Amino acid sequence: GKTQFAKRLIKLFQKIALNYGQILDYCVTASTNAFDEYNGQEILFLDDIKGDSLSISDWLKLLDPYMISPISARYH
Repeated sequence: GKTQFAKRLIKLFQKIALNYGQILDYCVTASTNAFDEYNGQEILFLDDIKGDSLSISDWLKLLDPYMISPISARYH
């Protein structure tokens, strides 16, 4: 379904990027603690994330292209 479609789309983006000499790494996150595994990859796939998984402030930080600010994460 949706997850498999998104993964195929990521592979397509990676293939296109390779044609331009770029490598795009991606991170697939869990629905809870979504940013625990994120480490600066170019593609972030928020798999099965729900609206209440992040605070309103974190959603705004994530979706605002002009805001460069850390998002909440737990640390291992």
